[in-house]
Amino acid sequence: SYRTASGAKLGFETGKGLLASAAEAQTVTGLGDDAYWADFISTLGILKGNYEIRLRVSGEKQDRRNIAQGLAAKALGRLP
Repeated sequence: SYRTASGAKLGFETGKGLLASAAEAQTVTGLGDDAYWADFISTLGILKGNYEIRLRVSGEKQDRRNIAQGLAAKALGRLP
């Protein structure tokens, strides 16, 4: 967690920006304040308030995004 929402947003935007410049970040809706999926590195990035969460999933390629989104929904439900 960051001390402020602006700190979390800066960390999130930095990661998303690096992936977007490599044409990797795909916007994901319905998770937190903002979220993206980077298929090449099987990573889901989520921003919610003061929190930046990144989930990396290995396993069957076709299941990775769904698994990450399910885990993210559970994690977000536990945040204050």
